[in-house]
Amino acid sequence: VVASTVVRDRLGDMLNRIGYGDNKRIGITRHGKVAAVLISAHELDLLDEIEMAVDVREAERILADPASEFIPWEQAEAELDAAESAR
Repeated sequence: VVASTVVRDRLGDMLNRIGYGDNKRIGITRHGKVAAVLISAHELDLLDEIEMAVDVREAERILADPASEFIPWEQAEAELDAAESAR
């Protein structure tokens, strides 16, 4: 974990470590809290694969029992109105 001010000075070195080195993650903090993480392209690909698998599993679940996802129009309309009002 490194402070964002350090990243500005050492970004090139960090990218080399992540991209060509040990593939570790580097947390970047702002005001003492992790705000972002640098990861390798390989890890990003793995995350994308995991997200796709989760989406496929959810789609299969819904297709197996479409009625379980039914929302009456009145409820959907009320939720859309509430979301619009919150903006």
